[in-house]
Amino acid sequence: MPVRHLDHIQLAMPPGQENDARAFYQGMLGITEVLKPPHLAARGGCWFEDGPLKVHLGVEADFIPARKAHPAFIVDDLRVLATDLERAGYRVVEDQPLQGYDRLYVDDPFGNRIELMEPKAAVTDRVTDLRTFYARFVASRGSACDPRIEQAFAAVPREPFAGPGPWSVLAFGPWEPRSPTESYVRTPNDDPAFLYQDTLIALDAARGINIGEPSLHARCLDQIALREGDTVLHVGAGSGYYTALLAHLVGPAGRVYAYEIDPGLADRAARNLAELPQVALHARSGIGDGLPEVDCVYVNAGITQPSRAWLDALRVGGRLLFPLQPVDGLGGMLLVTRPAAGNAWPARFISRAIFIGCAGPQDEATSQSLVNAFSKGGADTVRSLRLDRKPDTTCWCAGDDWWLSTKAPNESGAPTSER
Repeated sequence: MPVRHLDHIQLAMPPGQENDARAFYQGMLGITEVLKPPHLAARGGCWFEDGPLKVHLGVEADFIPARKAHPAFIVDDLRVLATDLERAGYRVVEDQPLQGYDRLYVDDPFGNRIELMEPKAAVTDRVTDLRTFYARFVASRGSACDPRIEQAFAAVPREPFAGPGPWSVLAFGPWEPRSPTESYVRTPNDDPAFLYQDTLIALDAARGINIGEPSLHARCLDQIALREGDTVLHVGAGSGYYTALLAHLVGPAGRVYAYEIDPGLADRAARNLAELPQVALHARSGIGDGLPEVDCVYVNAGITQPSRAWLDALRVGGRLLFPLQPVDGLGGMLLVTRPAAGNAWPARFISRAIFIGCAGPQDEATSQSLVNAFSKGGADTVRSLRLDRKPDTTCWCAGDDWWLSTKAPNESGAPTSER
């Protein structure tokens, strides 16, 4: 065949705009400018070359931009490049992917159409790297000891549960008095790198409903110590991200009963979890009669008191982890274990926390008691949940028919501080 390979691409540009060409082709696309041969330099224009890639821009007095015919460049980190181009004022246009490639278009400074393409294998490898680092980071930040926690975060993609980008990322804590528009920062595009950070991603920014902080959940999932084959009740599934992590931890032989009372979120969770046969999603409240018997209850909605329905659902040795918090206030994740007998259940706080309020009974008087208790400190000294009506001097906070004690269930005598 007489044609061996492509030597260079020639594009046209208007006279006197070489600096604009340099800003785009060298500054943005990273193709180095080379000197034109002396006998051609007087004609104007610029040449940009990097190994076999050669883009030559020549001046046309009656310039008309190429709107249809165009070169297509293979690039690394397409999403990052798109963000840089948009920040520099260039208009980026998304297009349908070709088989094996993600792609978009941008006009050079003169209106010539330029296509930018990235092989999907490179995109997949990049996202895998992002998720691997993210998993290690949030597991470490959450002080997770079980290596399966990091493995679960690395295995479950966050994209389906966050929905299409761009996304709104929580910048201020939900306890800070700011409007929804002030509380969130919008990502510039749908680069998945924005998802693989230890941040809260809005599911409904107007109502303050988010995919919760990954490192907090890493700590929580480590503390509930799930084993393969366990049965879990998940209250407040949202769009299903942490439900999917629970399913990964209990494995195919386990079972996750997920409850989400919001119809829109329940629909999203049902779609996201459809391929996990060990998950049963219920579009209703996770407080009430008829809950299944389980090894663990994991609650992602704040409440002013432990629900008797959750306690009753636990097998002996089962764990309940839930946000015990004042109404719309900062509380703590309380881990409770069911004993073989008795009204004194081992309990301790594993972290401070605030979640969107549970759509169930909230007690205003107990809410104020929790505000007072957390304000005075000592949450780290709590050692048991008491299910009787006789608080003693070890009481840290009391509700109507329960109270938290600084004394362990089988401890006798006066409590000691373990700060």
